[in-house]
Parts: sequence; structure tokens; C-alpha cells
Amino acid sequence: MAIQETTSGAILLSAEKNKSAVRLVGELSKDEDNQQTIKLSVNNKYDKCIQWAEGEIVRPDYNITTTPIYDALQSSTSSRLEAVVLDQNQEIFINEYEKPYVYKMFIIGDNSGTVSLIVYDHLIDLLKINDTFIFTQIKWKKIHDKIILTTTPNSIISHTRNVVNPNLHNMEESMSFNQMDVQQISTCFEEITNSQKQMTCVSCEQNLIPIKGKEHLLKCHNCSKFAWCKLNDFNETFVLQIDNEKRSFTAVKDVLETFFQQQNANLSLTFDNLLKYYMFNGPWKITLSHFHNLILHIQKI
Repeated sequence: MAIQETTSGAILLSAEKNKSAVRLVGELSKDEDNQQTIKLSVNNKYDKCIQWAEGEIVRPDYNITTTPIYDALQSSTSSRLEAVVLDQNQEIFINEYEKPYVYKMFIIGDNSGTVSLIVYDHLIDLLKINDTFIFTQIKWKKIHDKIILTTTPNSIISHTRNVVNPNLHNMEESMSFNQMDVQQISTCFEEITNSQKQMTCVSCEQNLIPIKGKEHLLKCHNCSKFAWCKLNDFNETFVLQIDNEKRSFTAVKDVLETFFQQQNANLSLTFDNLLKYYMFNGPWKITLSHFHNLILHIQKI
């Protein structure tokens, strides 16, 4: 039975002719070159493992536009690159907001130049030196006063047999990029802000006020109803002075609140108390991540 004699085959051939989209129902697998293949089982001429579908056509790699590295470094939106992997560094493990993850720095290149690329988690194992890959949903990031590229939660990396001849005119600059992420510094807080929204009463929508000495309880002064508030439910931004430049950081969950409570057992954990303590008792020894603008640990000098 020829493919064009089946219902699915007729749909597929018609879709190719009319440049329209179809939906495939089958088993997806990968070969040793990381190429994805879908296996369709046509049991009889009336099988519909291929169905009509509304949507845009997903074209092969060679028909989809890719962005040169040079343009991606200046783009306000995510980019799709085709580049060869030129170099790699050690994996770094970090715990952010109680979620562990790993990342690794690579250098990739195309005909516009080279650049450092941060790759996260499961995408790391897909890359291989001297091979060419398609990188989708890639964004730029400023680190150590340099613009580099990074994967995102929506990034996809796929191997391609296409040959890319990289332009190495800025390879020395890419290799000399300061890859130091985690660093311990001694500094003072320049500014601390809290973007936590004011809690309101569910009955009359008036602002709730903390009860003095019992800040975990909130009370509406309009209707006198009570509400409960998590003491450490803050959303602070910390401004630090680093190398004569002011930079903003967030902090690993509860790291500053926990240290505050250890040092001030008799004080309530409120944002005002937190602000006064860290602003007026410096300098502090702070461990931070440059790549993620994140405070990892703090201690008193």
C-alpha cells in the first residue's frame, strides 16, 4: 500500500503542496546525533495518525532565520543562533531560593565573532566542542561590565550538521572574560528597599496594620478584623558599593532574616528592624554571585 493511498499520507502530501500545518501523532525519539525523529504507525488506509491543524508551519533549520552573535548582543528580544562550540569551563553549582541548579560557561562562535555563553542544567550535556548547534531563546546579560549571552528557561539547543566557520577576531577578548561568579567582599549596604505589597482587608479593602509586639498579626482599623502575615515574607532589594559602582542584589531566601534573628533574638522580624540593623551596623562580609546578582551569605566583620 503506497503512502498516498492512505488517509494520513493524503493529508501529509496535500499539506506539503499547500504549505499548511499538520498535527503528528506518534513516538518521538533521538538518534546518536541528537536528531529528533517521529515514528508514525499506519495500520490501515483509514488511519489518521496525521491530522489537520491550525497554526504556523515549523520549517526545517535551514529555512529558519538565525541571528548573528553580533546582533544578538544588541537585541532587545531573545535570539536564535547557529554557532560552533569553541571552549568550555568547569560546571558551577548554586542554590537559589531553595532550588539547586548548575551552570557552565562556554565560548561559541559564528561568522560575526565569538562570545561567552552561560548554559544551565540539562542543556549543558547537549554541547560538544567543535560541533555546531542551533540555540533558540537566547538572551544577553551584562556581567562584570561586559555583555555576554545566556540560555533561558525556554531555551532549546539542537545539534546540526551544518558547518560554521567562526570569525575569531575577538577570541582573545572572549577567553579573557572575567568568569569569577561567587566572591566574598567587605562592604556596607547603600540602600535597602522592600517591594512587598501592602496587605489589605478582605472585607473592607482597607490597609492592615501590624500589631505592636505581635507583628505576625495584622488588624484592620476600619472593621477590626484580624489577618495573619508570614514574618519573613519580604521582597527586598539591596544596593551595594562594589569597585566604586552601585549594584542591586536580591538575597537567597531567608539568609538575611535568619542571620538577623540569630543576632537579635529579642527583636521582632519586621522590615523596619531589618533595615536599621543592616544599614547601621556595617561593614559586612558578604558572599555574592555576580552572574545572578544574588547575596548568598552574610556575616559580621
